[in-house]
Amino acid sequence: MMPTQPDRLGAALAGRYTIERELGQGGMATVYLAEDLKHSRKVALKVLKEELGAVLGVERFLAEIKVTANLQHPNLLPLFDSGDANGLLFYVMPFIQGETLRERLKRETVLSVDEAIRIASAMARALDYAHRQNVIHRDLKPENVMLMEGQPVIADFGIALAVTNAGGARLTQTGLSIGTPHYMSPEQAMGEKSVDKRSDIYALAAMTFEMLAGEPPHTGPTASAIISRVVMEPPRSLRSVRGTIPETVEHAVARGLAKLPADRWSTANEFAEALTTNSIDTTGPTLAFYGSGAAVGAAAHAERKAVRAFKRRFMSVALVAVAASAVALWGWLRPVSAPSQRARFVLTFGDSARLRTDRIGVNVAISNDGSQLAWLGGDPTPRIFVRTLNDLAPRPVPGSENGMNPQFAPDGRSIAFIVAGRLQRVSLGGGPVATIADEVVNYSWGDNDVVVYSRIPGANAGLWRVGASGGTPERLTTPDTARRENRHIWPHVLPGGEAAVFAVRFPGVGAVDDSLAVVSFADHSVKRLGLNGSNPRYAPTGHLLFSRIDGSVRAVRFDPSSLKITEPQVPVLGSVAVLSGANVGQGGAMTLAFAANGTLLYQPGTPLGQVVRLDRKGQLTMVQA
Repeated sequence: MMPTQPDRLGAALAGRYTIERELGQGGMATVYLAEDLKHSRKVALKVLKEELGAVLGVERFLAEIKVTANLQHPNLLPLFDSGDANGLLFYVMPFIQGETLRERLKRETVLSVDEAIRIASAMARALDYAHRQNVIHRDLKPENVMLMEGQPVIADFGIALAVTNAGGARLTQTGLSIGTPHYMSPEQAMGEKSVDKRSDIYALAAMTFEMLAGEPPHTGPTASAIISRVVMEPPRSLRSVRGTIPETVEHAVARGLAKLPADRWSTANEFAEALTTNSIDTTGPTLAFYGSGAAVGAAAHAERKAVRAFKRRFMSVALVAVAASAVALWGWLRPVSAPSQRARFVLTFGDSARLRTDRIGVNVAISNDGSQLAWLGGDPTPRIFVRTLNDLAPRPVPGSENGMNPQFAPDGRSIAFIVAGRLQRVSLGGGPVATIADEVVNYSWGDNDVVVYSRIPGANAGLWRVGASGGTPERLTTPDTARRENRHIWPHVLPGGEAAVFAVRFPGVGAVDDSLAVVSFADHSVKRLGLNGSNPRYAPTGHLLFSRIDGSVRAVRFDPSSLKITEPQVPVLGSVAVLSGANVGQGGAMTLAFAANGTLLYQPGTPLGQVVRLDRKGQLTMVQA
């Protein structure tokens, strides 16, 4: 008896994966649930059809699929592994405990307008990211979109392209076609070999149409009938099917479904903007806005030059509470060589992990390598959650109930947080919660496992230093009452772990009147920097960032070895959520975090709850009371 495919796989992958059961079959592959023995996790192991694998060849397929392995985006299902198992070509992705968009549509037929736009715009951000890496999907359909706690995650990204590139002209000999008729672009349906990112945009627009109307834009009794209509017939008007759909959404989808690629949106990001941008009135921090170089306005030439130099090193990311159960991130801020590398995408979490905005402090964090996020979430009990780019589900940190101010260890293996004034740490790999220090208001975990923290007001007010493993703390600073200093807060350990910047607070005033200073650990000497602001941070570009109570973030060139400012300050971000209040140590906190590799994450906020208007062109104007 010939061994079955699972038996062949099990024998070839023994010691690496254990095949548990078949999950389903598609046009190109059979999917198995497997156990990744090395990492003790469930995975989806996909095996290409044997006739397809024979045409492709092992080396070419594995060479092509490497491109997919380099894609890292929260709305893209990552590739864990690939290889050849006794002549069977396979690839491995995470196993998602959730339903596909197809299953959701079968159950509900149509989605609410807001939900459809949210899902479509999140997928568009992911597409835009992949397209900028020169990777297209070619087989985008509801079956390839997983919903993880409501967040869309696109599976098999680049697999169809890898198959096409590896198979070349020989692919047609197998009788297999790449793509699904309902979502094929006209050029793909006609068999054109060179389809580009605009074909994916068409497929996404078709999926958006289906989420809103209950069926794809073109239907028919056979695949050939559907393809004929895709090529020849215009789709129906969305508003003729469902009158509650906004005109702007109908226009965005219709343009995405244009027959000619040149008539569609040129990028998936443009499609997302068209779906989500409208003339709206809102208040407070619910409106996200990122200012480009134009935000510098009429600043001096030297300041504009400094801003451009700073921004060239980063991409923008914003974290904003969209609803009670959602968090939106508008892109990762990574070191880049050109501004064209900007990306935006959406992350949505369930109610249990929603971002808490009712707790004072800096409640978002990023590990130094940019691969892990932490935030304060939880409902009803606040707790710290962490998430990596590869693990799609957020994980609560043990012992972090009612905690705040998360920070990763420099090596990313542990995380610290404050619970009722006690600074605690726990390994992300598991283990007991350990106490670092007591009476902690805010802190910084720096190089050489140095922790500097501000203590609760009183006789011990000032900054203290302690090892990350705890021990006897050492006083670094004492507020100078002769200079009317009240508190020393918001320390940030500089590279090398030998000095820290911090904010000096004065009695009876808010964070806007804080003054920035730096302390040397060697002799405890304090040097005033002549800057008004709070919550200073040292960025890997060589800049010192600090917040103002109006929600702006400013930067100044700073030398951490000489502890001197070398250039004038410049504005770099126009609207970041900043907490006010002189009577709490968290006043002046900006909800912003960045990593040593240049990743920046922040929560937008409009100045002092100002009412604003954002029109379809992205123009932000203040609305007078």
